[in-house]
Amino acid sequence: MLTFSGGRRHSVILSRKMASINGTYLNAVRQLLHTNDREPLEQFDDQSIKDVRGNEFAFETRPNVLYRLNSVPEPFHEIYQVIV
Repeated sequence: MLTFSGGRRHSVILSRKMASINGTYLNAVRQLLHTNDREPLEQFDDQSIKDVRGNEFAFETRPNVLYRLNSVPEPFHEIYQVIV
């Protein structure tokens, strides 16, 4: 699953609970990108998720960084990578 942390995009493997939290975060990012309203992201300030290996990813909430990360196209194979 895609997440944004530390000014970078990350592809992470998440538990169901962490994936749900990350999905809510990504919806807030999408709202920012479409409306320029930072309010939905505020709940993710100083919040993070852990992948299945225990690596922690603090949510990126800086609007300018998120706009920059969104402007770089992500290769199709990285979005739909199948992990067995």
